[in-house]
Amino acid sequence: MSGVRNRGFTLVELLVAFVLWAVVGTAAVSVLVAGQRGYRRHQELAQANATVRAAATILTGELRGSDLLRGDRTSVTYRAPRNLYVTCDKPDLDRSTVLLRADFLGYRPLDPDVDSLLLFADGDPATRDDDRWIHADLREISPGSSCPDGARGVTARLAGAARRSLEAVGVGAPVRGAAVWEMKGYRDSRGEWWVGMRRYHKADGRWPVIQPVLGPIASGGLVLMYRGPGGLPTDAPDRAATVDLAVAVPRGAARSPHSAVTGEGWLNLRVTLRNALSR
Repeated sequence: MSGVRNRGFTLVELLVAFVLWAVVGTAAVSVLVAGQRGYRRHQELAQANATVRAAATILTGELRGSDLLRGDRTSVTYRAPRNLYVTCDKPDLDRSTVLLRADFLGYRPLDPDVDSLLLFADGDPATRDDDRWIHADLREISPGSSCPDGARGVTARLAGAARRSLEAVGVGAPVRGAAVWEMKGYRDSRGEWWVGMRRYHKADGRWPVIQPVLGPIASGGLVLMYRGPGGLPTDAPDRAATVDLAVAVPRGAARSPHSAVTGEGWLNLRVTLRNALSR
């Protein structure tokens, strides 16, 4: 009976096996690289769309209901209401104080270090022509007061409001606590563009370091244009009725039913300001 002779692989067989392994390995690497590129692209598009949604929500929500104080093409300073109180007695004109109900609506209670007040004055209840908001500085808050009906109250000491103006503030008038903020487009130390915000600390007249709230965004950052009551551009932001914002977002961001992303990668938004109708 003849035996079976064992033998190893020949050089040709090894070369063929190596070539096949290389082809399969190259194909696998190509598939992996394509998958990674697709994943990165998907992540970039997801981030771009998240930027669009955040911009449409944050920027419009922040400026709508605010009063513009000053601004240029890349930044705007505005007074934004953060809480709402109601008076429970007429202002004390001799002491420059107003008694508010302690219960409030908003993000936080009044803070004399950052807030000022907007008091609603209704001169003639039969007409809206003389309705207005009176701005006054908030100097001090004294809790523990009582309203005439026994409800808990807080006493706010004011400054900067004319006595004649405060006479028009009645019982049950809305009072808004508002802080001054700055919104701007800027580049960080790595050269990336962001939209940032910071709040003015009036107690010591200080602006803190700006904090990023949106981004990173595409090159160009944030561009603003101010329009008067007739829709024409104006160089006086404090007299503007609307403000147009253009945010440079990464290409490929999806369109939103509430905003438009142009082919050049700009998100265009228009915000109507709180007192636009009275201007």
